[in-house]
Amino acid sequence: MQCIGQAAGRSALISRHAVACITWRHCSSHAREMLPQIASLADTRGVLRLSGQGLVAFLQGLLTNDTKQLEAKDVRMQYAAILNSHGRYLHDLFLHKQKGDDLVLLADVDKHGATDLVKLLNRYKLRAKVDIADVSSEYTTWARFGPGLLSQGEWHSDPRLQALGQRIVLQAQDKPTSPEGEQETEGIQYKAWRIEHGVAEGDTEMPSGHAIPLEYNLDGLNAISFSKGCYVGQELIARSHFRGVIRKRLMPVDIAGDEEPKIGTSILAPGRKRPAGSLQAAQKGRGLACLNLQAALAAAEGNEHLELGEGGPQVTPWRPTWWPKDWGEEPAAS
Repeated sequence: MQCIGQAAGRSALISRHAVACITWRHCSSHAREMLPQIASLADTRGVLRLSGQGLVAFLQGLLTNDTKQLEAKDVRMQYAAILNSHGRYLHDLFLHKQKGDDLVLLADVDKHGATDLVKLLNRYKLRAKVDIADVSSEYTTWARFGPGLLSQGEWHSDPRLQALGQRIVLQAQDKPTSPEGEQETEGIQYKAWRIEHGVAEGDTEMPSGHAIPLEYNLDGLNAISFSKGCYVGQELIARSHFRGVIRKRLMPVDIAGDEEPKIGTSILAPGRKRPAGSLQAAQKGRGLACLNLQAALAAAEGNEHLELGEGGPQVTPWRPTWWPKDWGEEPAAS
């Protein structure tokens, strides 16, 4: 996949979900030159097995996405989140449909939140004919990513963005197939690839119990259906969406300096009374930050200075090219 600066003449052919890198000046030389890679996500993602006759109806009342779509033969994977009653994010789930006549899903979820998620699902289960099991010791989630990625056998496209690559859940003793020349790397390299594209994953980068899903761009990552029926936490999501006013969003940022930044540190705009946002993930001079759009877009254009903590290193956000055009055009706060 090519960077947008190289592809200006072909921009009309690039769909919102097929963008690879962000802009030429923000695509690292490593990202431009790297070959496709595969990585085990066993350190960060656990796996739950979900099955039973009432599974679709059960999930339909809990998850942000339309789980009835999983009944279609051509749908192999779906991304969704589960919220609390106040509409705050709790956990994200990639639902991998297994082969067979009966619907069985392997959900790859945040490894450190898996136990809490099982408890939550069992609390909602009541009399539903659903089986829920933590099978993290039996299965491993894998990611395949990099520029110029082509479809490959057992792999399935990441439902959030095509540019993020492909994903699969396999039994723990197995390894995925990949074309000759693709090397296995560490999961931290996949994290760097996500950061390049401005996409968070899991219950730390999207703080469980606190994050507002639309501020973390779940509405642009195929995680939310606005046409399905009710689900837990829907009211806040629907109201915010249809009002069309989202004043903060997660953005990729460059972080000056060599020191490893502390996650959760406030990002300040000198002259503004309130912090512009906070840092949610970081790796090798890049990160993800949930930022006030007015301040962030001004800083991206060089019209405002943002810093990590008072007197800290400069933070420079940029707008991912997969974003819809109207994001960031919301009215300024009164």
